[in-house]
Amino acid sequence: MPHLLAFSYSHCIVNPVEPIRVSIKDTGPGIPEQIQTKVFDPFFTTKPVGEGTGLGLSLAYQTINKHQGKISLSSDGRSGTEFIIDLPIERCATAASID
Repeated sequence: MPHLLAFSYSHCIVNPVEPIRVSIKDTGPGIPEQIQTKVFDPFFTTKPVGEGTGLGLSLAYQTINKHQGKISLSSDGRSGTEFIIDLPIERCATAASID
């Protein structure tokens, strides 16, 4: 019985110049300017004690950062907030294949 050998490898390049952008926008009251710099801090919340952990945006920030991405927010503090997430694209191409 013949032995079958399959071999392939790929080369992946992360391209930070062409990220995938995800935008999430609401029509709420917005985030006041004085707290916009704090929203990604662990345990930061505007809710009363016992009603929120303040971990949601902190965990989102950490996860996106771990994948070499960026998250930012845009809000005038009066009408709506937009969160923008940029993630780098990884392009892979099979460089060789031997069957």
